[in-house]
Amino acid sequence: QKSKDTSFLFIVKMSSKSAKPSLPDKDRGNPVNFGMTLMTQGVGTGLAFGLTYFGVESKLQSASPVTIDNKTVSYALIGSVALSLGFLASMVNKARVDYKVAWPNLMLPSDAKNANEYNAVQRAHGNFCEAALLIVPMTLVVADIAPATLLIMSQLWCWGKFGMSYMYAYSNDTEHRFKMAWSYLPYFVIHGFVWLGLASKFGLLKL
Repeated sequence: QKSKDTSFLFIVKMSSKSAKPSLPDKDRGNPVNFGMTLMTQGVGTGLAFGLTYFGVESKLQSASPVTIDNKTVSYALIGSVALSLGFLASMVNKARVDYKVAWPNLMLPSDAKNANEYNAVQRAHGNFCEAALLIVPMTLVVADIAPATLLIMSQLWCWGKFGMSYMYAYSNDTEHRFKMAWSYLPYFVIHGFVWLGLASKFGLLKL
């Protein structure tokens, strides 16, 4: 009897079914024009303002056994992103082995065997990197505005985004990743804190 391969714990077995690709869909919130991008920024800013207006930060600090400062946010986010990227890198390496895609090849051409299956894993990794490239420095910049709030928002984004990437990589239909679309909410709230911070610098808002 063949022994089970446990070298990649928590990584699901590749499906025998072909992965179904998907296109951007504005009904699912994928921005397909500048207006939608401005709208999401506006919603995120409104939510960030609401959290500030209703004193959520002070309530979270009161409930915490330790004082949460901007360093706490930084350590937690960078540690979580590093761990997530490590998981995603192992998923890509497993896909390379399974589908025999040697380095330095990045993606398979669309007409290659198992192109959708392999490319979905590679794209999930790349998509997380693209978002982290923006959200990490953005969070570090605004962390001192509302550290406890931004600790929660950044962790919700990180692990929600990882879950979305995982589903993107291993679902038979890549649209299934949208079950984790809620992770965009904390993402845009963090964007919103940037605009609140800028408004405070111009004297338009007191934080």
